[in-house]
Formats: sequence, C-alpha cells, structure tokens
Amino acid sequence: SSNGGATTQPRNTGFNTSQFYTVGVAPTTALSGDYFAGGLQDNGTQLLQNANPNGVDDAIEPYGGDGAYTFFDQDGTDRYFIRNYVYNAGVVLRFLNANGSLGSEVVINNENASNGSFINPQALDSNLDILYSNYNSGATPGIRRYSGIKSSGTLSATTLTHPELVTIVTALTVSPYTTNSSKLLVGDRLGNIILIENANTANPTWTTIDGNLLVGSVSDVEFGQTEDDIFVTMHNYGVNNVWYTSDGGATWEPKDGNLPDLPVKTILQNPLNLEQVIIGTELGVWFTENFSDASPTWNQAYNGMSNVKVLDLDLRDDNMVFAATYGRGVFSGMFTADFLSVEENTLASDLTLFPTVSNGEITITAKSNLGKMDLSIYNLSGQLVYNTALDMNSNSRKQLSLDLSSGLYLAKFSKGSFSETKKFIIK
Repeated sequence: SSNGGATTQPRNTGFNTSQFYTVGVAPTTALSGDYFAGGLQDNGTQLLQNANPNGVDDAIEPYGGDGAYTFFDQDGTDRYFIRNYVYNAGVVLRFLNANGSLGSEVVINNENASNGSFINPQALDSNLDILYSNYNSGATPGIRRYSGIKSSGTLSATTLTHPELVTIVTALTVSPYTTNSSKLLVGDRLGNIILIENANTANPTWTTIDGNLLVGSVSDVEFGQTEDDIFVTMHNYGVNNVWYTSDGGATWEPKDGNLPDLPVKTILQNPLNLEQVIIGTELGVWFTENFSDASPTWNQAYNGMSNVKVLDLDLRDDNMVFAATYGRGVFSGMFTADFLSVEENTLASDLTLFPTVSNGEITITAKSNLGKMDLSIYNLSGQLVYNTALDMNSNSRKQLSLDLSSGLYLAKFSKGSFSETKKFIIK
C-alpha cells in the first residue's frame, strides 16, 4: 500500500508456496510438453498444461478442496489422469483431448464414508486400467480395486482382504513389468511388505516378503530394473529409513549409510545408472552414486528447492524426474548416464563464480593456476546450453555474457578427473 492502507496491491508474482502431496506426470508418448497434475493441501488438484520447464508457471484447478493422490495413465494409448479428494470420497478419471485441454470425466467413486486414510494411498495399473486404493473400514484393513475405470458402464469396485494384511496400507505400486495381470506391491504402517500377484483376479496370491526385518511406517515402495529389485522407504526417526532387496525379498539390506536420522518419503533409481538413487525427505532431495555399497554415501541436492519437504517423485518415460514439494511447488530435473550433481560445494575450491543472480553477465576467478579446463552450462532439464574452454591461471578473471532465458543454471567445470558444479540464476 502506498496510501496508508486505503488500497492494497498484491506482490506475490513468483512467490510459490504450494504444498503438493503428490505429482503425476503424463508420458511424452501421450502428450508433447510438460503435462502434470498434483494434489495439494487446501488447493485441490492442479493441472499444468505444457508448462514452462524453466520457471514458475500457471495451473488450472479442475477440482477444489483438498487434493490427494494423482496419476497419469502411462501406457501411451490413453490420455487421462486420476485425482482423489480425501479417503475414497472423490475419485475421478478425467480425459484430456489431443491438444491437452480438459475432456470428459468418469466418477470412479463418490462416497461420504471415511474409508481409507485422509490422504489416501493409491496405485494405477495403466496396462489394465485398474486403480488400487487403501480402503480400511473401521478396524478392517482392505484394498479397493476399481476396474473398468474408463467408462461408467464398465466400472466395478471390489474390496480385497486377506490375513496377510493386518493394518492400514500406507504405500502401493504396480509392477510395470507384468502387463497381463496386476502385480501389486504393498507397504503398511507396521513395516510389512506384501506382494499380491494376480491382484486383478478373483483369487489373488498374497505373500509377505519383508522377513520381519523392517521397522517403521512404510512411506514408499518401488520396483527397480526388475521385479526382484525392490526399494522401500520409511518416514520415522531412529530407524533405518532406506531398504533394498535384489532377490524379491529373500534378503534385505539397509541403505541409510551416512544419511542423517530423518524421515524419507519417496525414492527413485536412475534407470541410466543404477548406482544413482535419489530420495525425497523432510529436508529436500538427497542422492547417492554408490548405492550398491554396504554403506552408501548420501549428499543433499541443493537444486533450488532448499530444505523443503519432498513427498513424491515421479519419473517420466524420457527420464525426466518431477519432485512434489510441500511448500515450493513442483521441481523437475533430468536423469542422465553421467549424473550431474547439484549439491552445494562442500570441498575447498579455488574457483569462484559471481554474481549468483544476474542478467547474464557472470565473472569467473581462480586463486591458483588451474590451467585449461572446460565449462559446460546446463539448465535444470539437463540440457547443455553453453560450452567453452577456459584457461584459468592464478588470479585470472574471465567474464562471460550469456544470452539465456531466465531460470536456474548449473555451471560444470571439468579438467581430467577434476569436476565441480556451481549454480547461478539469470533474472
């Protein structure tokens, strides 16, 4: 206000405080560009259509209230996303047209009862178009199977129960490798991991595979490169929060390594380099590049989101990763075969890049004679946008004028085995 409060003007442009519970990303085989949806606290389900990959963008809100689990169909033959309100109270499938605009919808479930959890875990089988949803009713735990979800004329709902399921489901995922039936991986609040084979049939097979080793409440379950490679995370203090099995659950390994004692919410493996794994935690994204070691080394990835809680990670078919944060919106970055670390520099360095926020004019200085090296600049999509050779001698100063669009960039200096990454912003 410039008149003592008589009138006020908003000053919120670019001030992103959106609290995402989940994010679901459309495959590139279905839609060209960045199309993703997410469920938010008190701000419904937000849909971004052909979003700007280099900065804050506008979304539309197809559904209000609270938003919860959100998925895009992944088989590339359909264009739809699924959203939920809370519990199982507002599960809706929404088609998108070929141009990405909103199409018709199918109400999968709409009930007033509080069956399930408030922010209710779900998983989509894109091959069979079946949605699986936590559906505990009172003291009875269960999983609701919604089949034929693309049409109200074929829609059916069945609740699955079994003695192996003893408490509330907290994490679900469907194997992408078994396509003619549903192989469902389930985690619960007591640390149990259950594999349900033929979950789409009248007689599923239930097998507990955790070996009574895991302690805590399961926050995420994910398949790796095969159905035998399984990743599990817990969101507790004082326990091992990262677990892995390479043999379908016959043996398990804790993978916390040097990770601080903090809750872990979600996990993804880089399909291009299996040693590289990222996790979403109470303190942002962390990564390791030696996951197969008995005690992996974890580093925090300071890539613009800082210490905000990360509740969900989704991997697109082109290896683009989307991270749902609880307070800073959605971030994205690209998995590559040569992992581009975005951690803050924790080692002493003779290189300096400044200013870190500019209109494209940056200066690079060296305290010692570093000699010839290569400078590569990447955007957050992992794309190389600038490359040059440098000859950095003691007290040398190099000035660059970069004609790049606004956004966050990563400058990677390389010389032999020496590599260092610095970040900067162009306004």
